[in-house]
Amino acid sequence: MVVKMLKSGQIIKTVAYTFVGIPFIYHYGLILNDNDKLYVIHNDRIRGTIKEPYNEFITNKGDRRKIAEIKSSKLQNLSNDELLLRFNSCKGNFSWFNYNCEHFVQCVSRRKQKSEQLIIASILAISVVLILKLK
Repeated sequence: MVVKMLKSGQIIKTVAYTFVGIPFIYHYGLILNDNDKLYVIHNDRIRGTIKEPYNEFITNKGDRRKIAEIKSSKLQNLSNDELLLRFNSCKGNFSWFNYNCEHFVQCVSRRKQKSEQLIIASILAISVVLILKLK
C-alpha cells in the first residue's frame, strides 16, 4: 500500500482480534491526509477518540496492524477542516456497546450508529452458550 495514495475521508479497517487465525473483530478509522502527513482519526479502546499519526496507528503497541480494507466514502468530498469539525463533534469515550470504532465512523459520516460486528459477536456468543448448555 503506497501511503501517499491514501485520501482524507477513506475508511481504514484493520484486524483487531483473531480467533484460531481468522479475523474476528475489526478496528475502523478514517484517513486524514494533511499535505502528505497521514493521520488516522478513530475511537481507541483506551484513549477514546483521537487523531493519531498513521505510522503510530498501524504499529499498534509495537505490533503491526494488518490492514483488511481501505475503502472510499462520501467523506472524501469534505475538506480536511470539515472532516476535523465532524471529528470534534463526535468526540467521546470508547464503549464496546454504545460507542465503539464503528459508531464513531458512522457519527462522522452522519449515519445511524450501529455496530454490525457487535451484533454478530453477540449472536455468536449466545450460540456458544446455548450449545454448551445443551451438552
